[in-house]
Amino acid sequence: MLGTASQWAGAAEPALLKVGALRLASAGPLFIAQHERFFQDEGLAVEIRYFDAAQPIALAVTAGDVDLGVTAMTAGFFNIAGKGALKVIAGQAAIVKGRPGDVLMASNAAYAQGLRRAADLPGRSLAITQTGSSFHYELGLIAAAENFDIQRVTLRPLQSVSNMMAALKTGQVDGAIVSPQAAAELAGAGEAKLIAQVADAGSYRFGALFAASKVLDARRDAVARFVRAYRRGAALYNEAFFGSGARRKEVALMIAAHIMPTDAPSDRVAQRVTEGAYYVAPDVPLDAADVQRQVDWYRSQGFIDATVSAKEIMDLTFAR
Repeated sequence: MLGTASQWAGAAEPALLKVGALRLASAGPLFIAQHERFFQDEGLAVEIRYFDAAQPIALAVTAGDVDLGVTAMTAGFFNIAGKGALKVIAGQAAIVKGRPGDVLMASNAAYAQGLRRAADLPGRSLAITQTGSSFHYELGLIAAAENFDIQRVTLRPLQSVSNMMAALKTGQVDGAIVSPQAAAELAGAGEAKLIAQVADAGSYRFGALFAASKVLDARRDAVARFVRAYRRGAALYNEAFFGSGARRKEVALMIAAHIMPTDAPSDRVAQRVTEGAYYVAPDVPLDAADVQRQVDWYRSQGFIDATVSAKEIMDLTFAR
């Protein structure tokens, strides 16, 4: 039986869990739960370690460098999970039409040369983090919606989000799919042009909270308490950005402390976080059918094994 929050809060030695994340607003529920002491309420000490791309987080969880990860699911992630090393235990962010989400942008030079909409991508170059990344999958959604062969786009795997942005700003690539946070920064500075919303091509749940299978076996109780606190963070995140707006500025500044340390005025910082806030459902649900669609696409591209199954890599026992 799991202890109550008050019982765990009084424990002498909090259970330590290390979590890998990106410095993006999509990890906001994690940052909020840390700031609001929701983890401490559950008798946990949580250490957040930051990465610059999604796939390395899955590798770090597998290697035992961190216990859990919260980021986008990639081909590499699915291959690792398919071998039994990882399990998805809760959702994260989603691309949903009408909500903030990833954006297709053109470099200023490419825009001047006619890259004005998603249908203009064939024959152009596009920056991504790694082959098989969530950005790669999103290009697949765009290609299907615009009815062009994805092979007609030249991919430039640059290993990190910061490298992608630098290449886009300097015109080393024609385009990139970036977070709403990055899109607001680039467009605001006049360094790139927004040409399409990924959600216009299709919706999907791109993010997940996942844990190493060996951690689930050895520390299931601690992970269950982590998920409870994480869901509390997601509920507050959703209420701030997509509900009543209560505590919006305060919540935005909590997230900003993790993703954009800056001396800029607090109103401007809060606005930038709000502009970059992906949609996150309040109870961060899992959707096996949607994950299976992602698995099927990656398999169709030759990126993952035929044996990978969404149901096999998800642990639904942490759901309410």
